[in-house]
Amino acid sequence: MIFTVPIMTALAHVQSFWPAFGLVMAALVIVSGYTSINAVVKAELFPSHVRALGVALPYAVAVSLFGGSAEYVALWLKQAGN
Repeated sequence: MIFTVPIMTALAHVQSFWPAFGLVMAALVIVSGYTSINAVVKAELFPSHVRALGVALPYAVAVSLFGGSAEYVALWLKQAGN
């Protein structure tokens, strides 16, 4: 979260391939630290008899709210001139 804005700002000003590649790889290394243990941490938050529901329900709700409405929000912002 801390490095997102600096990496994206630097990426916007890069003029050649290798520095851009290095910045993208740095971002991927940072993200992989979280995603490698993400499922285990979420699964350990819940007891085994409700684990599937506890992990799947919030994920499904978030995806349906944000993923399902992202296209409409993007089209609304486009029409508004953004």
